[in-house]
This record gives sequence, structure tokens and C-alpha cells, in this order.
Amino acid sequence: MDTVNSISPALQAGYFEKLQGTNYLWGLKFSYNYLGGTYYLDKSWFLDFSYTYSVTQDKTANYYSTYNNPGSPNTYSGSLIGSSTGTATVQSASLSLNRVF
Repeated sequence: MDTVNSISPALQAGYFEKLQGTNYLWGLKFSYNYLGGTYYLDKSWFLDFSYTYSVTQDKTANYYSTYNNPGSPNTYSGSLIGSSTGTATVQSASLSLNRVF
């Protein structure tokens, strides 16, 4: 059985490195932070695993506002200045049992 041509198209795309043995095939795609693998249980059944990780670039928002609070006996006025920075991180993992027809 040609295990290289039996893996999912997602594993074959992009920069792919593979190790092949009797019952397994796995690969890494560093450009997309993707890890996946296929383990053949026999000639018609196999497990497929994938994991992805991504993080967005830092985004900074700057805030500025003036205020004036007239009160008795004092009046307060000034500026409110601040910033916030954040990122989003997304991870996903999947494991599936598949059958070749």
C-alpha cells in the first residue's frame, strides 16, 4: 500500500517533511504552525490527527479624553490617557477514525 498517496491533501500541501514506517506517517508544516499525522491500523482503517496553533500580531489601542467635573467647592479637570495591548490565540485539535474504500 502506498501510504504517501493515502494521506489527507491537507498534509500534502505546503512545506512538508515526512517520516514513513510500517504503520505510520507524520509531518510538520512550520509555515502554518500545523502538526498532523496518520496511523494505519490495517489496510483499510486509519487514524488521522491534526493540531493547529495561531496567534495574531499585537494590537495596541491608545485612549485620550479630557474631563471637567465642576463641583462645590472644588472643580476637577484634566486628561485621561491610557493604552491597551492584546492578541488572540487559537488552537484546535482533531482525531478521526477513517476507512479506505
